[in-house]
Amino acid sequence: TLYLLDVLRDYKAGFIRQPRHLIEAWSIEIFAPTVALAERILERHAKKDSASSKGKPRKLRVHVNGKNYKLKTVDFNIKKVDYGTLMEWSHSSMVRLWKIGYEAGERFVDERGHRLPDRQPYSAMPKD
Repeated sequence: TLYLLDVLRDYKAGFIRQPRHLIEAWSIEIFAPTVALAERILERHAKKDSASSKGKPRKLRVHVNGKNYKLKTVDFNIKKVDYGTLMEWSHSSMVRLWKIGYEAGERFVDERGHRLPDRQPYSAMPKD
């Protein structure tokens, strides 16, 4: 299983929307190609299972280095009330988004950390 830290797809409406003022329009203009590129990369590499069982949504799979993996995403739990300030260039917005990301990471480790391999200190490389 591969886990995708994808804040762009689920919260696209918070990033790509009608701007409230000129600075926000500029921020959205910079960010829009990033969202489009992330969507294209995911579409290119991820495939849905061919069949859905019992009305459940089909699962995403990705092919990497000759192997097929289930693809799951990490939920960041950004509230719709925060969508209007996601693109704000302010300290309070940065602190709020950092907290949302940190809490998502903590939930991920709490729920799925037992599935992760042990790592060498200060490295992404697994222990031998």
